[in-house]
Amino acid sequence: MNIKHLGTIKLETERLILRKFTANDIKFLHENCFSRDAVTKYVTWKYERLEDTNELINDWISQYPKDSYYHWCIELKETHEPIGSIELRPEGHEAEIGYRIGDKWWNHGYATEAFKEVIRFAFDVLKIEEISIDHHIENDASGKVALKNGFKFVGIIHNGREFREGWRDIKKYSMNAQEYAELNKK
Repeated sequence: MNIKHLGTIKLETERLILRKFTANDIKFLHENCFSRDAVTKYVTWKYERLEDTNELINDWISQYPKDSYYHWCIELKETHEPIGSIELRPEGHEAEIGYRIGDKWWNHGYATEAFKEVIRFAFDVLKIEEISIDHHIENDASGKVALKNGFKFVGIIHNGREFREGWRDIKKYSMNAQEYAELNKK
């Protein structure tokens, strides 16, 4: 079955709105997420300058006309604050997921909630066959989010990704459509 791409459409959960980025998100996300050491410790980039975050988010915004592009701003319903981003990168019938949340909002279940909604969309709507996520070997919090959502640990890939401090090992997790269906029967 071929995937019928829909692009970055608005998704909602109990506490979150997943929506397209706007220029109004730039300053807030820069200050509360993309420039913060705690948030960017295990990603490949960090933006010290507001201009760099501006360029990044405007690049994301420019991709929205592509119907196979999926990158959401994570917004709290209660306050309408943008707290991070989550993306789905499809390639054929598989996809990779990645996210980042401002540290002010860690340990509240927001990453798990956003992740759950994006995998629901990927499996139920797009009919993706398999989704994977990987993370810096020391970033156990990302692994916990994957496991809470039913992903299985695949293994460690030696020097699997280049981070700011150089090439590092990564942990990889995955789930396929059949595993997702079984998990959601319960």
